Amino acid sequence: TGIYLKLPGLTQNRIVNSYLDYTGIIAEDPVQLQISGTFFLGDAFILLKSISGVVKGVNIVDNMFSGSGNGIPIVQLDQSRKG
Repeated sequence: TGIYLKLPGLTQNRIVNSYLDYTGIIAEDPVQLQISGTFFLGDAFILLKSISGVVKGVNIVDNMFSGSGNGIPIVQLDQSRKG
């Protein structure tokens, strides 16, 4: 994992104009999260992970994804509630 945001429901983060190469972003119960202007290469992804079932103010806009064609979802939702 490239970036792991692990303060469920308590964080306010901006990931802007970044480059993620064959890795991704995982955010647990994201609150006020902005991911924009970022380039994701080689099956990189964004995973929103449910710990307490909280998602508020999430903006994922103006990003570019270049995968390998293996069918990996670029934005994923994990509702398993495991930390």
